[in-house]
Amino acid sequence: MNVQFNEINEEIFFKTVSTCLIEEINRAIQENGLCRFVLSGGRTPLGIFDQFVENENKLDWSKVDIYWLDERCVSQDSPESNFGVAKRHLIDRLRKKPKYYPMYTSGEYSQAALEYEELIRRNISKNNEIPVFDIALIGIGSDGHFASIFPEGNVLAEKYKLIKHEYVEKLGSNRISMTLPLINKFKHGVVVSRGKDKSWVVESCKSKENMSLPISRVNIENGTLTWFIC
Repeated sequence: MNVQFNEINEEIFFKTVSTCLIEEINRAIQENGLCRFVLSGGRTPLGIFDQFVENENKLDWSKVDIYWLDERCVSQDSPESNFGVAKRHLIDRLRKKPKYYPMYTSGEYSQAALEYEELIRRNISKNNEIPVFDIALIGIGSDGHFASIFPEGNVLAEKYKLIKHEYVEKLGSNRISMTLPLINKFKHGVVVSRGKDKSWVVESCKSKENMSLPISRVNIENGTLTWFIC
């Protein structure tokens, strides 16, 4: 895996990240006719969404399929819904609409996870192989979690399922996540880290001294992991 760490000034952080993403999305469209793009939740993507809308003439969103890295098991109208946030702040503001595949709509959580795995296999897999996404936007937490994969959780150790439901006890929240066997097949991951409270996580990933952190377990087999840090 090729890993790059980029320290970016706050003033140009969102513009720099969005420029990288737009370039990678366009590259995938040129090569394959479409881009399979994975979004995460959190606050940081909001600034990136604004840049996408401001620069939407640089990208044909009708050739982008959007999937989600993780989701809270709540109504899509909830402010906690990663899909709902992306729809309001990005999709609804674009003139050309991407196709999008919410991770959770309703119903039993484990069944929703199973159905999402079936969906991505049906849409993307070749010969029953693990699906390969072109690019993913990945946010991290100050404890080293990402994609609702927490250090003390069971998703981190999952080896077979591509999508998994877990109840996160410390948050009192049901989550659905992509798992590492799927994530590590991405072609390109873009990790965004803002704030001094996450600096120790970044340093741990650079030094590879603490492999218990979920984000340190991202090891894209045949692609690139690019960090943007401020």
